Amino acid sequence: MALANRFIGLTDGALLNYFVRRLKIEINLDVVAISPPTLLQAVALARLYEDRYYPASKFVNTNYTHRYSSVTTNTATPNVVVSKIASKPSLPSLLPTLVAPPLKHTNVK
Repeated sequence: MALANRFIGLTDGALLNYFVRRLKIEINLDVVAISPPTLLQAVALARLYEDRYYPASKFVNTNYTHRYSSVTTNTATPNVVVSKIASKPSLPSLLPTLVAPPLKHTNVK
């Protein structure tokens, strides 16, 4: 969009055509198949298809290091999991609890 704002005298159709031609081939094919009428719609579609084809590319942080200790198990009782991270107190439900009327037939569950 910043590049499109630099051009003076180009029609919206020319900007749309230039944008779509410069997309990666798999994204280009999907965007062209829908043939969006405006540049903004083409950009939105391209972002959606980019997330489909390259889902992890935007969210990978190679500088991140995990600061918390991992969850460990107690060897004396193998089914109990011990965590060193303090648990948060449970909060009340945001939605009201619905009370259903009693069932007439007791064999229905």
